[in-house]
Amino acid sequence: HNVLRQVDGASAADIPGLVRSVAAAKGHAGEKNILEIAGTITGVMKSDFWKTVESGRQARMEIALTGTLDADYITGTIDRLFLDTDGVWHVLDYKTDRIEPDQVADRAEGYLTQLKLYALLVSKLHHTAAVRCTLLFTSQVHLPVTTLFSGSDLRLFEDTLRSTVKRINSLDFMPLQSPCPPCP
Repeated sequence: HNVLRQVDGASAADIPGLVRSVAAAKGHAGEKNILEIAGTITGVMKSDFWKTVESGRQARMEIALTGTLDADYITGTIDRLFLDTDGVWHVLDYKTDRIEPDQVADRAEGYLTQLKLYALLVSKLHHTAAVRCTLLFTSQVHLPVTTLFSGSDLRLFEDTLRSTVKRINSLDFMPLQSPCPPCP
């Protein structure tokens, strides 16, 4: 994530140096890991979907958004937000899960609530009905998962979220699903 937010304007040849710089600042400098990460990021930058990202305007990386939901606050940090060529705000969320192509759809389903939350925050910030969201699994860059959330989708999600927050605040809350299905 730290490198992906700095790749704008970089060439494939620049990536290993950029990874080394970030790794050194974080205290991680194993050359094998650096080359693996550089290869992954270069793959992202060479993907067809990255052309969509590069053609976007008003790009912001690692943007923290906070909104209100009645008397409560909702917050999220978006990896990349940009206005796409259709004039729709587009949330890009990088996922570093190492998965196989046949696992992409199921894994993406597990992130749907997160994407809806991001879309709701963006729609409130920019006063727009529709928000497009893409999950980009860095191990499967040829299979981005993109969803367009309409105004009615977001209103329904907001109502569901409001109900959930109300239950949490009244201490009447049991998670409906495990936040991490493969976790113990």
